[in-house]
Amino acid sequence: IVKNLLLFLKNYNALLIFILLESIAFLMLSDSQAYQGTKMAQFSTAITGKVSEGSNMIFGYLNLRTTNRILVEENALLRKQIEQSYTSFDRRQFYVNDTVYRQVYNYVGADVVRNSIMRSNNYLWINKGRKQGIEPDMAVISTDGIVGIVKIVSDDYASILSVLHSESRISANIQRTNTSGTLVWQGHSFRYGNIIDIPSNFDIKIGDTVTTSNYSISFPRGILIGFVTKIELDKNQSFYEIEIEFSTNFNALKHVYVVQNFDKQEHDQLLKLQTDSDE
Repeated sequence: IVKNLLLFLKNYNALLIFILLESIAFLMLSDSQAYQGTKMAQFSTAITGKVSEGSNMIFGYLNLRTTNRILVEENALLRKQIEQSYTSFDRRQFYVNDTVYRQVYNYVGADVVRNSIMRSNNYLWINKGRKQGIEPDMAVISTDGIVGIVKIVSDDYASILSVLHSESRISANIQRTNTSGTLVWQGHSFRYGNIIDIPSNFDIKIGDTVTTSNYSISFPRGILIGFVTKIELDKNQSFYEIEIEFSTNFNALKHVYVVQNFDKQEHDQLLKLQTDSDE
């Protein structure tokens, strides 16, 4: 190593002496003359700025939180364009069977700022609220499946009644047989839920896919819920007790989508009229 170092100094001694003398000259100029000192300070500032700018670009690429937020917003835009977000209706004023499509659902991306999974009644909190158009009773989903229902809203935050809640009731559908039931959570594990209200005469199998049904006002139809893992009969042998594994990993939720249903107000008004007429 010493031999190589001596050989390096021998070959580049002129260059090294030049760099040393130039450095001394710069230092002398900086100390003795204000103008040269100012120029060198400006030069140093410019270099520092460039280095900082480059560092910021690098850290920007490494900033996965920001990147993920951008992806969530882009996914929300894409979700607005899928078939489940629209409903078809016939406009017969001029043309018979002139079918057009009207958007029913809108998706607002949000970050999960707090989440509980180990209680009998679990909630999530997100960083979107009234200012962003979030209202109570709106559905909340993730990229993997359902999450819950908006419960309380402030200006910039909202609490979500999780699917992992004893009062959660969501209309579900066994896709293969198109059989409807109710999704509930019995508090055993954040990985598993139960489907009830399905008569025992239906053909249900292990591995069947469970999604949201057409009967849900808040959730679009076809949102993934999970997969059947266990099938038993109740005491009366009349209904199934079905266990499912959730498609959503509630222990790792970081980003969600709040579903805005443009038809919900009309549904609520119709329901109120029906209730009033029954009284």
